[in-house]
Amino acid sequence: MQGGAANSTGRLVKALIEQGVPIERWHFSKSPQKNPEHYRSLDDRGKRPIFERVLKNLSRSWADHFRRKRHANKLKKILLDNPVSLINLRNVHDCGLDHGSLGMVLSKIPIVWTLHDCWPVKPYAFTWMTHGRREFAVSDRPGGAERRRKFFKDCPHTVLVSPSKWLAIEAGKNIKKPIRIEVIPNGITTKDFVAAPKLAAKAKEELDPDRIWIAFSATWANSRKGVDLLPAAFQQLNLNGLGLICWGGKPPLDKFPSNLPIKYIGQLRDPRRITSLYSAADLFLCPSRADNLPNTVLEAMACGTPVIGSRVGGIPDMVRPNKTGWLHESDDADALARAINKALAEKNRWSVYRETARKVAVKEYDIGLCAKNYRNLYEELTPNG
Repeated sequence: MQGGAANSTGRLVKALIEQGVPIERWHFSKSPQKNPEHYRSLDDRGKRPIFERVLKNLSRSWADHFRRKRHANKLKKILLDNPVSLINLRNVHDCGLDHGSLGMVLSKIPIVWTLHDCWPVKPYAFTWMTHGRREFAVSDRPGGAERRRKFFKDCPHTVLVSPSKWLAIEAGKNIKKPIRIEVIPNGITTKDFVAAPKLAAKAKEELDPDRIWIAFSATWANSRKGVDLLPAAFQQLNLNGLGLICWGGKPPLDKFPSNLPIKYIGQLRDPRRITSLYSAADLFLCPSRADNLPNTVLEAMACGTPVIGSRVGGIPDMVRPNKTGWLHESDDADALARAINKALAEKNRWSVYRETARKVAVKEYDIGLCAKNYRNLYEELTPNG
């Protein structure tokens, strides 16, 4: 379980438990080595059964059909053995379930469906333009529109929760009453993501203290995250006194200017190390072409690091000009370079940006507030417990 959806779900479940909500996290993946008692894997095998693996080589669609049926049966069985008052769906397309299989199993249960992307309400998770070419992530198989329509007709008790204002608006274009749409931003553990002193953090990370270090991180460094825009943008900058630090998915390091100092750390799981990197960074980049409410932006802001982000999805919810960072048009390396230059020109105001970013993260995006809002919604939908 990795990526933004998994991380935000883990934080929420932990916070709900701390607030006394009886909750379990069910997932269709191999259990982590340190498996909390409230985690329950519905498919702990790690790999598909041999039959599905062989079939996948011949027909991916048929292999996925059997996985979908197998997972739907497992979900149905656990619900029969462990009746629940409510179920909160999150990022289910990764486990192979779809609206048809969910509707057959969940038609009588109150549903909260958290929208980590567009797929619950559209025939894709995200769509974006890359240099004039339309791209998609997680496209529907044939018949998706009818399965979606039938699910919401048969499950009118569903409440959609969007972490961003943008996705709530997008959902409203496709979903009509009686389906409700609420906005509850994802939360961040602001007591854990706290900035260390800048010079101390740079020393810990073995970074030149006299340089301005710009950071980038994404679990998957792909076109949706705008990683290919970075080299082109840095080509336009005066690199004297600049450096780049990256972790997570690996950017195309060979495409950057040869005189730009780059430190690439790789994939990280330790929040203490990640906090150290945010603390060492002077600015954080989020040049996504399509996104919802990226955890990296919340984490950077909680650590008081101003953000340069694209004007897409939920990024403008967090990145506020003259307050927490700078916005630029997406799919545009020139615009990204201009935004970086603007941020560099305002260096004398970075202390104000840092203070405001931290305040916004604590006031609006603390995980305790997120959990409280979910708890109130759960209680509203299950008045009898």
